[in-house]
Amino acid sequence: MDNITLDSKTGVDYDGFSLVSGGLIYSITKVFRKKAKPGKEWTHTALALAIITWVPLCAMALIGGTLRVDDASINFFEDFLMHSRFLLVVPFLILIEKILDRSFVNYIKNTDDLIPDAQQLKFNILVKRLNKLTDSFIPEIVMLVIVYATIIITWNITPDLAMGRNYILNDTGNELSPAGWYYLIISMPIFQMLLFRWVWRWFVWLYSIISISKYKLLVDPLNADQMAGLEYLNMLPLMFSFIVMAPSVILSTIIGIEIIYNDATLRAYSFQIIFYIFLFPIILYAPLAVFMPFLLRAKSSGIYKFGTLLRKHNVDYVNKWIVNFQTNKDKLLGSVDHSSLSDMNGSYAPVSNIKLIPIDLKLVFLSIIFNIIPYIPLLFTYYSVKDLINLLIQSISN
Repeated sequence: MDNITLDSKTGVDYDGFSLVSGGLIYSITKVFRKKAKPGKEWTHTALALAIITWVPLCAMALIGGTLRVDDASINFFEDFLMHSRFLLVVPFLILIEKILDRSFVNYIKNTDDLIPDAQQLKFNILVKRLNKLTDSFIPEIVMLVIVYATIIITWNITPDLAMGRNYILNDTGNELSPAGWYYLIISMPIFQMLLFRWVWRWFVWLYSIISISKYKLLVDPLNADQMAGLEYLNMLPLMFSFIVMAPSVILSTIIGIEIIYNDATLRAYSFQIIFYIFLFPIILYAPLAVFMPFLLRAKSSGIYKFGTLLRKHNVDYVNKWIVNFQTNKDKLLGSVDHSSLSDMNGSYAPVSNIKLIPIDLKLVFLSIIFNIIPYIPLLFTYYSVKDLINLLIQSISN
């Protein structure tokens, strides 16, 4: 096979390289991170943002008498959508930082090992560019401007967007209450910015994937992963699967509200749920298809070259041990030729089994499972716990 080299001599300096340690939001939350003990900065920051987005709303609802109100409107405690946003999604998007950051750095380092020496300098420049993209304030500032511009543009219809939540509006129902102002100007922008922050980082990863696919990667056709050593590329989409659980939580909550308050049925939303369960994993893993040419070349070249080598070895073995067995002076038992035959044929198996698409279907299935989790509570709007247990027992026993 042409140019099969499994190492490179000059790597990248990864000091300070990170997917999450940069940008406007990270800089603002440094005030919480610095006060935390080592290793606790994510928990400290997640708790702080949950408190900032949720506790003031709770306090204002208590003062305004809308904490619990027995009428047709939705009081503070009944606003499950708000609770899921600020008590689940907001802290989760912070807590997941460590896992995603480590996975991204490992992905870049593993790719570094596949870069030929002639292109190492170019790859070093790419890594620096990726770091600048994640460090840049510009994308998040632009998003922040869009968020507040949208608030201004939709100002006249803001009361209509309260969707029956009484703590958002004052007694007249035509103007925002203090809790409504806080929700609109503080809590929601924090939630939206955290979501956008991860969307931007997914695009940074997408840019890196497309850029790396243009290099002459030193793939390993004998690798047992059956992807010429590219299976590691699937790990980051798997980690991003945790991020897409956030919008799934929101969608699940919205559907739950429709079922509880508007007499909707779970069956009515079954198509939308199935659509989103499969849509997000497809979006996450689809970019890996750009590496198909590497697998095609590795498979075709490997079949020809390793096939020729294997055929020559097998012919020599047959001539020695079958055709010329009577004149062969070597002992049949204990000869290394037999293990050599087994090893050579075994080494050809990874080449012949190289997949044409570098996507691990087992990990895709795992991502789908992750995406199903937020929708599980909806089952309790259709079945009781007892019914679900009985269905489980029946499925096991039958």
